[in-house]
Order: sequence, then C-alpha cells, then structure tokens
Amino acid sequence: VLSPVQQAILLGLSLQRKSIEDLMAEFNLQSNQVLAMFNKAIRKLTQIFNKLEEDVISEKLALPKSVESGLSNKIEESLDDELENEAKVVYKELDQKQKQLLESLTDGKLEEYAISGSEKQWRDNLKAAGKNAPANVSIKTGKKRSLPNPTEEQPRKKPKWNNKSPGKKNSSKK
Repeated sequence: VLSPVQQAILLGLSLQRKSIEDLMAEFNLQSNQVLAMFNKAIRKLTQIFNKLEEDVISEKLALPKSVESGLSNKIEESLDDELENEAKVVYKELDQKQKQLLESLTDGKLEEYAISGSEKQWRDNLKAAGKNAPANVSIKTGKKRSLPNPTEEQPRKKPKWNNKSPGKKNSSKK
C-alpha cells in the first residue's frame, strides 16, 4: 500500500528517530518533498485503520439475512419520487389555506377594484396608441365612482417634516 520511499520515511522518523534534514540527505530530496511523502503515508494509514474499524462495527451491528431481504422488498419508490409526491400534497394544502384566508379577508368586496372594459376595448385602445403607448390608459365605461362621505373623513394631521415654526432658527449650530 505504501511506496518504498514512504515506508523508509516512516521508519526513519519513527523507529530510527532521524530528523527531516537527515532524511533529506539520505534520499536527496527537499524538505517539502519529504514532509509531503510523510503526510501521504499517514493519510493512507489513517484510511486503512478507519476501514478496519468500520468493518468491525458493521459486523457487530449486522442485521440478520431475513430482515435485510424484507427491507429491500418494502422500498417501492425512489426518494426523489417520494419527496415530489409529498411536495405536491403540501402545496395543495397551502393553496387551500391561502384561498380560505383570501376569502375570509375580502368577503367578496374585490368587485369594486375590478378593471372594467372588454378585451376588444383594451386591444383597440392599445393599438391606437401604437409604439408611443402612454403609461396610463383609460377606457370610458359610463360609470362614476362615488366619493366617500366628507363627514366621515378624519381631519388630516400636519406632516412631521413641517413642524418647525418659521420664526425660530436651528439652535443646534454652535
């Protein structure tokens, strides 16, 4: 598993207690090369020990053959299919809740905000404007909106930005 140079570096550093400089001289390598080889060797050994440990644990936790065969038969659809199906169910529930909420909030009062005019009226009005279509388009319907009763209207407050009196100067300047 380890190359001969990696084996020699491991032996030299561990059992023979040689320094990096001694190994550099023996193998005619630079220090960064010796350290890189040592690092690769340690990583390979770590992988081997982790694999051994996983094998021992999996043997201890191994399921009986009858249970394993029963589990594989019960899986009918892939995880992605199952997630997609559940997402559809959740989206349907959310749509129903949103519709119920909208209906409870509006109580059927949205008709007053409906845009009037037929498709033909809109098409004709937009064609007449051509490329120089205005930002606002109006279609005459013959209906007039009623204004709210002025007695019910609340008195307007002064805007906050206009609270300064004209005779006073700003005293924060020093």
